[in-house]
Amino acid sequence: MPADASPTKEKLIAAAERLFATDGVEAAQLRDIVRAAGQANDSAVHYHFGSRDGLLVAICERHIAAMEPERRALLDDLEDRGATRDVDAIVHALVVPTVRKLDTQSGRYFLRIAAQLAGRVGLSVDGVPAPVLDTALMRELTLLRDAGMTTVPQAVVLERIEAMIYLFTATLAERARKIDARDALPLDQDTFTANLIAMWTGALTAPLTVPLSRGRRRTTRSTAS
Repeated sequence: MPADASPTKEKLIAAAERLFATDGVEAAQLRDIVRAAGQANDSAVHYHFGSRDGLLVAICERHIAAMEPERRALLDDLEDRGATRDVDAIVHALVVPTVRKLDTQSGRYFLRIAAQLAGRVGLSVDGVPAPVLDTALMRELTLLRDAGMTTVPQAVVLERIEAMIYLFTATLAERARKIDARDALPLDQDTFTANLIAMWTGALTAPLTVPLSRGRRRTTRSTAS
């Protein structure tokens, strides 16, 4: 790769973040990304990233990597406190670094992209895209699964985590959109964060009540030790 390729890639990533966020991951035109990056060659994206998906992966890897130091520090703290089975503490470690993405324009674009990708790939603890593998984020999701299994069976935990990821990414994307549009926000950032943590924790720890015949109901709990 030419020595001056890095600045070009940076410009392409910056342009793609904005257009993927505002126009849509599938709707954004690569030629528009190339033009917004100040490039003349329509094949610039394919040359530097291989494809639209390669560009998306580069964007995700950048933002996930930027959150890794804080996630690792929070995970270390969980282990030091013996809180690796504490759902509320694990959710806190997962939510807080992600919410910080709202503080920058690039971060807000990423959150709007992430919400689209969650629906596209069916993101869950057992089905994650390559940028998430072998990361502190993956470790958090795994801890969340294991901690949730102390309350309900594994299949239920996985279903709940997947549903919460959809809700989490969509909620963050909408707040990012409102910030960019300068719309009124119903909650300040601290309350917004605390509410997200409470929703995640409540969803993962709620007992499961299964309807039985003749109107009876049975509460199901995990048999995991």
